[in-house]
Amino acid sequence: MVMPRHQHVAAPLRVLTFNLLSADHADWSRRREVIRDGLRQLQPDVVALQETVWGQGYDQAKDLLGSDYQVVRHSARSSDGVGAVLASRWPFGMVRELDLGVTSRVTLPWSAAVAAEVELPPP
Repeated sequence: MVMPRHQHVAAPLRVLTFNLLSADHADWSRRREVIRDGLRQLQPDVVALQETVWGQGYDQAKDLLGSDYQVVRHSARSSDGVGAVLASRWPFGMVRELDLGVTSRVTLPWSAAVAAEVELPPP
């Protein structure tokens, strides 16, 4: 089938969300290899990771995803450095964080959602 020049076929956008379960739980050294291999096989374009560790010289999101991703972190983290990130293979445009601590029962420091514009390449 010949497509007119003005039509573009867009490649699929692969989006993944995953709760890593804080590294101090459930045999992190074994899980790390499985998760990292799985992420590299899946090759998601945009990734939301929960319970990521960042601090004291360690960036868990970069460790698992590699250097091909731009990373936006939630502004607040637990005292042990645990929080959440949004990562993309492409640059971020506008980024906003929405506070989800809507009641006094919400005590998680990084209880928020990150809404971001991802600057995708043209189709």
